Amino acid sequence: MTLTRDTRATDEAERFAEAEIAALRTELADQQRQRSVDKTHHADDYKGLRARVLRSLDKQSELLRSGLHALRNERYSVADEYVERSMDAIDNERERLRELAQTNDKEMR
Repeated sequence: MTLTRDTRATDEAERFAEAEIAALRTELADQQRQRSVDKTHHADDYKGLRARVLRSLDKQSELLRSGLHALRNERYSVADEYVERSMDAIDNERERLRELAQTNDKEMR
């Protein structure tokens, strides 16, 4: 009788362990799928951010180049306008990047 009771307890413990292992495997597979989705989203976000920053840098470079040309031709008010517009755009982009970083930091917590 003790042997039968021990066998039943062992069988029950094995079934419980197998069920627990199956549940953990399912959870692991779900987490792996979610990480794959997250990785895809992060890669897409990075590409979008990189493209936006490059476009902004291209525009600011052109404005500064035009400002330098105006400065060399002693058109100081024009040069001032170009540099001012470029600095405003750079400041705006920096602020957007800071906000994005803060948002991402909050999501990571």
